[in-house]
Amino acid sequence: MEAIVRNIGPFPGVREAIDALRPYADVAVSSTTQEVLIRDLDHCGILNCFDAVGG
Repeated sequence: MEAIVRNIGPFPGVREAIDALRPYADVAVSSTTQEVLIRDLDHCGILNCFDAVGG
């Protein structure tokens, strides 16, 4: 799995969209496990955009 996410980043505009939505929502929720979600958000450089992460 590490090889799959190694060279993948967020789609263009994702960070800007997260910043624009920050006044309304500051959490990331997914059906994946919390461990994998945190790893993937961190890998993409957007983990620090969220106050809470739930998987």
